[in-house]
Amino acid sequence: IISPRTLAPMGRTLTRDIEALARLSVVMQDLLLNVAGVYVKTLKELRAVFDALDSLGDLLITLLKGWKTPVVVAIGNESSGKSSMIDRLGMMPLLPRGENTCTRMPIMLRMRHSDTPKLPLLL
Repeated sequence: IISPRTLAPMGRTLTRDIEALARLSVVMQDLLLNVAGVYVKTLKELRAVFDALDSLGDLLITLLKGWKTPVVVAIGNESSGKSSMIDRLGMMPLLPRGENTCTRMPIMLRMRHSDTPKLPLLL
């Protein structure tokens, strides 16, 4: 079985983890009752939505044997184009630019898929 979104191979069977399946049921109910169709007005409210979705992703990793969330790691010398590559992957300027080295620490970006392209809004 291949993931339609990432084309990564996935397990053929659902793990019979009763505790994880119960958590999945709770997460899905929470998503349906508290998140579906909700218009968020603040980053704090949006974070609650992403936290619920992240819980779902963690459960899928537990339940689907062999499935892993896609990850990109950029390692290289100063000014070798790591930030530029990540900006190109995201198809938008995500990281700071400048004459001097700008990205001086590890950064974790979580990108979300949307059917309608939108510019990022940082508050």
